[in-house]
Amino acid sequence: MDESSDSSNHDDIPTNPPHPTFADIVDAVHLQLNESDLDEMDMGLFQLINPFNPSQSQSEVYNTDESDPDYNPDPLDSQPDLTSFAKRRRAEFPYEQYTSARTDIERDFMHIVIKSNPEIYEMNKQNTNREAPVFCSTHQGPYGTKWAVHFYPLGHPSGYNGLGLFHPIQGDDETKSASLYVRLQESPTDMVEARITATVVNGPEKTESIIATSIENLMLCPRNKIDEFQRGTSGHGWPKISSVRDLKTYKSGFCLVVTLQIVKPDVTFNAARQCRVFRSQHHIGAYHSPRPHLREDEKYHDAVLQASDYQWVRCHRFVLAASSDFFRDLLKEDQGIPFVYKTDSTIEELVFLLDAMYLGKIPERNSEHSRRLWSLAAKYKLNLVTHTLFSDVFRFAHVQVENIDPTQSIYMTSSDESFSADQNVRNFEVPVL
Repeated sequence: MDESSDSSNHDDIPTNPPHPTFADIVDAVHLQLNESDLDEMDMGLFQLINPFNPSQSQSEVYNTDESDPDYNPDPLDSQPDLTSFAKRRRAEFPYEQYTSARTDIERDFMHIVIKSNPEIYEMNKQNTNREAPVFCSTHQGPYGTKWAVHFYPLGHPSGYNGLGLFHPIQGDDETKSASLYVRLQESPTDMVEARITATVVNGPEKTESIIATSIENLMLCPRNKIDEFQRGTSGHGWPKISSVRDLKTYKSGFCLVVTLQIVKPDVTFNAARQCRVFRSQHHIGAYHSPRPHLREDEKYHDAVLQASDYQWVRCHRFVLAASSDFFRDLLKEDQGIPFVYKTDSTIEELVFLLDAMYLGKIPERNSEHSRRLWSLAAKYKLNLVTHTLFSDVFRFAHVQVENIDPTQSIYMTSSDESFSADQNVRNFEVPVL
């Protein structure tokens, strides 16, 4: 949700509130965690945990970019017994394969942990001039990015006058909700893509377990889309992250975790694709393809399919709607940009699926590939190829596989007047075996 209506004056919010209600100790929690540094730290009503050194300033955060001349490795990396959730996950998933063109998506996690004591609401009652109860901070993120976080324990009032003061907050705890907003302050590009989530946990939990819960919430949400953060704009957030009544019932305080999965800027889609449909030459495969003129450098992707192992592929909404009745029905109800759908298929199966949609053919024709694609076509209602694949599988059952020419393929052809998003019927050319 964009904070377009009430964030125009965020630059005027003081980074150090005049009332000594909130601590100004701010640092971003990056991948490594050391639990021995996280116990029994008392830094005021708000704490933002730095697992390396509680008193460390922002300028001292370790530089993990090996290409940087000021490379300063994290000493925790040398500890063989460090078993944080993020390091284990990074070892298991060193990169994400995007499609069969082998384009890798570089991404990194950033975690901001804010610990709060319940006395924040008691001290707000003693604040006679009704100053804004707001926690503002900036955090250095990966890939040269800097992020600003604004947390309002009593919600974002509408009477903001640009001077850090608010009109008396109306309403009771039943109607008020804590708010959180995140925006991109600095980056090497004008736009950075990231998935973002916020998790509120009751009580002073271990930071590692809090981050593990936050990552799980981020990755298991099938509709958690990839947002585009424009540099210097209002950003994204949650006007109603949690009701004030619920936060007040947490007798031991609460923890707020903001997790960002940041995609490395300006590198995701610059790699040249080896897939034939994206070449400039119109060979016969691309000529017979239903979508022969799609070019990767146009950057018009507005849909994301996520595999069961959290890898994803990007595609076009109109291709999904034109090729699949299953996705067409979903797109009628889901108008979000980008469209995000989490499947239970593997990344290899999604590559098969998109190859059939874009290329209009089975790239490697054999019995196994035909059967796998046939099951996928039935599952996602690819009416264009279901009957053709059924015929293909039926013929494979009566012909020795080793006698088949592997260069033969199934091509789908369409005329200009029959090609539309609502047309399911295509003419097919099936090579004779």
